[in-house]
Amino acid sequence: MRTARLLVLALLAGAAVAGAALPDPTTAGGGTVTDPQGDAVGAGPDIAAFSVCHTATELQLDVNLFTPWGNDKGVVIDLDVDQNSNTGLQGFEFLVFTFGQQEHAGVLNLTTNHVTGVATVTYGATSVMLRFPLSAIGGDDGVLDALAQVGGASGSTLLISDRAPDASLLASVACGGPVPTTTTLPTTSTTTLPTGSCTGDEQCEDGDACNGVATCDLRSGTCRAGAPLQGKDDLLCQLRAIEDAIMAAGGSSVAAGAQRHLLNKVRAISSKTQGAFAADEAGNAKKRHRLAVGTGKALAQLVVKVGVLRRKGRIDGVLAEMIERRARSASDALSGLGL
Repeated sequence: MRTARLLVLALLAGAAVAGAALPDPTTAGGGTVTDPQGDAVGAGPDIAAFSVCHTATELQLDVNLFTPWGNDKGVVIDLDVDQNSNTGLQGFEFLVFTFGQQEHAGVLNLTTNHVTGVATVTYGATSVMLRFPLSAIGGDDGVLDALAQVGGASGSTLLISDRAPDASLLASVACGGPVPTTTTLPTTSTTTLPTGSCTGDEQCEDGDACNGVATCDLRSGTCRAGAPLQGKDDLLCQLRAIEDAIMAAGGSSVAAGAQRHLLNKVRAISSKTQGAFAADEAGNAKKRHRLAVGTGKALAQLVVKVGVLRRKGRIDGVLAEMIERRARSASDALSGLGL
């Protein structure tokens, strides 16, 4: 695999940036280090800041850049979990690596050369955030030193262009202050977390799969929105959400006859949509266009029908507004596909 080859080459590169030596084992405290703009080698990515923090169960690594992140960029983070430069491989026991837009990154034990865990990765326009359980690094307490390196791909080689810190290692700190003893939201007034802070991804979910998967930034205790679904995925998601909501609605939300009628209409729309996609893949432009036009008209008719049922008191306002909103979103997604 290309990623594996890049990982090996990144390991061989070690901490070398344009021939520089390994960083001095002295450690920078504070959990965050800034890096000068313009010190990257060549046209490679340029680090602006690097942060490391931990909770009682997870480690979070944030790399922010002056330059845009892209599919040809990679980041390598070396971890000295025992904070002893005389142990491990050149002082490091573990390494985390991600390339391009991979959703997950491997955590590698540098002593055994075995993958010991998986990190989730969240990308921004100029940032990369990696998170993984402390069990992936031998159940460490998260108090460790780290070094971040970034580079661009050239064939099967990752050319390291910048690192942070430049001449030392960065010591981790507790995310948001003292480390909580549990990953669930505390219920007592003795918590050290700010009111409303998140401590896990599950607290950031809004229940809407079409919005993408939200994640919790453990350092700030705030939720990061996921990337909304696009194109076909968004269209199908909106239709599934409408069908699920109608099926789950009780008698106080929609009359039984209206519920059956709406379910039949939504399922017919889904069938037309799938048919249009299949025709598109088969290269049948005429059938694709006919079914796509039919889907668009059916979505518009669904909105009208819901309005009629609402005026007659056969569906409540909340459910009606949800169906109308999602039907319009599905119509927008369909239009964007140009079928």
